[in-house]
Amino acid sequence: MAEATKIVGAAIGSPIFHTGVADDRFEPHDTTGHVFECCDVLLEMTHALNTGYMKALEPLSTEHDSNVLRTFVADTFVLSLSTNQGA
Repeated sequence: MAEATKIVGAAIGSPIFHTGVADDRFEPHDTTGHVFECCDVLLEMTHALNTGYMKALEPLSTEHDSNVLRTFVADTFVLSLSTNQGA
């Protein structure tokens, strides 16, 4: 996650920081427009990832994954962000 925040921060020209959200702090925010069932599924999946119960099927390739993230951020995220800010 640290690498991802560096990539996104560099792309938007502002440093950002990732702070994890504990499971018990996520649930009260599920009334912000998300369907409750969807939030329950996301909470369950996040808990499984955080505890190591759920793992990637393939080992991650840091260089490849960083390049994919950089491409996504540059081609999609930043463009979407700038379009939405102008709206």
